[in-house]
Amino acid sequence: MNDRAIAHKNKSSVESLALRAERAVLGAVLLDPAILPRLLGLLTPAAFEHPAHAVIFESMLALDSRAEPIDVVTLAAELEQRRRLNAVG
Repeated sequence: MNDRAIAHKNKSSVESLALRAERAVLGAVLLDPAILPRLLGLLTPAAFEHPAHAVIFESMLALDSRAEPIDVVTLAAELEQRRRLNAVG
């Protein structure tokens, strides 16, 4: 394997790890929304590499700011209201 192929493989591995970490954070918030305030000083929507993940996190923050529950139903409704549900999949 040449240096370029190794660099590409390493970059893909790092991207894959980042996306898995993002999914883990979003899933953790869905499982336990009480952790969201602890994340506020650490993460912003801009910190997410995948644009859909940023939109989901932003929607979670919006729900939290209105003291609404964060679950699959309310999150889907928030994304639909923002006309972003189809965009995030």
